[in-house]
Amino acid sequence: MEKLVDPYGRIDFGLIDEPVDLINHMDFPLATPSGRRRPVFLRKMLFKQFSFAGINCPELMIGVAVVDLKYAANAFFYVFDKADGSLKERKSTTLPFAASISPRPDKGQEAIFQSSGLRIRIACDRVQVKCREAELDAVLNRDQTSPLRICTRTGYNGWTYTQKTAPISVSGALAINGKTFHLSAADSTAITDWSAGYFRRQTFWNWAAATAILPGGRRFGMNFSCGVNETEATENVFWIDGRRIKVDNVKFRRNPRSWDDPWRITSADGRVSLSFAPASFRQEHLNAWLVASRFTQFLGFFSGRLTDPETGDIRLEKCPGWAEDHYARW
Repeated sequence: MEKLVDPYGRIDFGLIDEPVDLINHMDFPLATPSGRRRPVFLRKMLFKQFSFAGINCPELMIGVAVVDLKYAANAFFYVFDKADGSLKERKSTTLPFAASISPRPDKGQEAIFQSSGLRIRIACDRVQVKCREAELDAVLNRDQTSPLRICTRTGYNGWTYTQKTAPISVSGALAINGKTFHLSAADSTAITDWSAGYFRRQTFWNWAAATAILPGGRRFGMNFSCGVNETEATENVFWIDGRRIKVDNVKFRRNPRSWDDPWRITSADGRVSLSFAPASFRQEHLNAWLVASRFTQFLGFFSGRLTDPETGDIRLEKCPGWAEDHYARW
């Protein structure tokens, strides 16, 4: 698909099987619910983009993100030590020109963030980070998997495009605090999340994801969510040995009064029955009148069952992964 928006300003919503060359959002006739066309500057300002890469290797979990909100730029990089539960993080929120995300989710994908203390580049084939304490250079090989691409209506006139890919083979190295960890394609995998669109003024989501090489050598990834992409299609899927299995709507159950309590994650079709045990988290809270955010990303371990209609049940036992609880007014 050359462009997401066709010459008539339309989008074919739902699952998208072919690569998308360009998210040409300025060709979309964004309007108010009453039908009034939004001016050009608002079509630019209301469009949000973010790119995330999560890496799982035997000793560590790594998270890298670039967020372009148009009125501000945000980025973070962290390393979670599975053995001692420590989390080392570098983050930055600054002026919007610090972030640049290409509108090309497939070939040409690139998200860049540059500030005085943090430099990030997330591309189709590489994730690079440089800050005072650490340097990451991870090479991504997507040959053994295929992404989930989806675009759904958001609110009355908006839409959200997202592209999730897992498990991705990883090689390279991370140097942190004088110690070097080598990433091997035999035991390290990644998941990437590229999303953009005209989100609801008030947005929330829960999200759960994992990427791993399971006991026995099976290559596994998953992506489950609720709150955003649920009109006409969902982004709920898991991957096993190069195959992508779609699942129905997913429910998240957690104790809002305790960050430490396990989550319960199930799907309407019975293919997902998991618990998530948080081990650590990172969060950012903002309340600045017109805009606000309450974002918490957890790192932890999934246990339970996924059902593959072809090969039967897949059992997870303390599989490393991520979960999120997010609210934004933007």
